[in-house]
Amino acid sequence: MLHIVHLTTEKALNVIRRAQAEGVRVRTETCPHYLEFCEAVYNTPDGYLYTMTPPLRPAGNSDALWKGLKDGSIGMVTSDHNALGKQLKARKKHWLDVAPGLGGSEMVLTYLHSQGVAKGRISPERMVELISRTPARQFGIPNKGAVQVGYDADLVIFDPQEKRVVRHENLATPGGFSIFEGMNLQGWPTHTISRGEIIVDQGKFIGSAGRGRFIPRQIAAQDWE
Repeated sequence: MLHIVHLTTEKALNVIRRAQAEGVRVRTETCPHYLEFCEAVYNTPDGYLYTMTPPLRPAGNSDALWKGLKDGSIGMVTSDHNALGKQLKARKKHWLDVAPGLGGSEMVLTYLHSQGVAKGRISPERMVELISRTPARQFGIPNKGAVQVGYDADLVIFDPQEKRVVRHENLATPGGFSIFEGMNLQGWPTHTISRGEIIVDQGKFIGSAGRGRFIPRQIAAQDWE
């Protein structure tokens, strides 16, 4: 199985589609920033904040990626979370020297619901597949990715109607910026439940340090399909 990370272009997606149709065992994923932005942001005063690997691509590619999410040729949406701070990025004199990376995990659910489900690009069920069920199954994470007997009670409760303007100071990621700053997004988490215990309540962490645990992957041949 070939797993291609961080897909950014329609051209690459078409190659993957063709390979999948021919029976090649290949899968891929993309990230919210590739679904939302294009390389034009590099010409703005804050363009250095959008440095990432791979970089943003020309306009039009994001539309193709959305279609790939809907038709199943792209199987997952991931965060590529590498929360380098604004001060670190601003320290370099030339943008080619700016370290690539940005915070992403905190916004995946809200972004995908707001720009995907709420706009009719994907269904709520497809959203859950992209960020929960499929990653757990394909990467062999046991007892995750579904609500059923015997599975860990890991749940996120969110209000699909709530609209809120993104402000980095309201986020938990201490990077000093968000590339989604100023966007009015719909659908925000209210509670996070881990193994049946509420650990985040209305944006406030109320869990206990040290309760995390390592989960060994369990990969069988069929899980790679």
